[in-house]
Amino acid sequence: MNTLAIYAGSFNPIHAGHIAVIETAKHIFGDDMVQIVLADNPQKEYSVPKEKRAQWVQDATWIKPEHTGGFICDYCDELMAMTDVADRIVLIRGVRSAIDLDVEMPMAGYNYNISHGEYPTIFIPSPAPLRDLSSSAVRVIAKKGWEPFFETLYKPYAPKSMTYNKWVDFARDIWEHYNKV
Repeated sequence: MNTLAIYAGSFNPIHAGHIAVIETAKHIFGDDMVQIVLADNPQKEYSVPKEKRAQWVQDATWIKPEHTGGFICDYCDELMAMTDVADRIVLIRGVRSAIDLDVEMPMAGYNYNISHGEYPTIFIPSPAPLRDLSSSAVRVIAKKGWEPFFETLYKPYAPKSMTYNKWVDFARDIWEHYNKV
């Protein structure tokens, strides 16, 4: 049975914690069976346009993200109706702490119930060194300067799927965006 793992998020911006979750999902489900969905939540304000977020996701993961402005279960229903890429879909969520789990558990239950059990959620914990990392923290540290940003958040976590120079370019792009260089 082929399982497609969908990792949906705003990725505002994508960071090493997200990438660790994606790499773990690829290890479990296979490189070709992980899809990233850039979700636009109308209740959130984004400091980065979705096109820029999509480019950063693709640069960091080599996965071209899909987009949805609606419910993830509706997206999954549409995907299952128009393709035979998978026999089933699971939703991936990264968790850093019990606080994240408290937020994610009800959403997992809603998605499970809305989909009549078709799209269960699998939680992937962030590696211990990344548990304090969030997109909000990335935005704050990015404004501090290139060296602290790169040395703290990116240099130690360059994924194997990217060349080091590409990873430097990716981190610099995020830093420049938040500093309007």
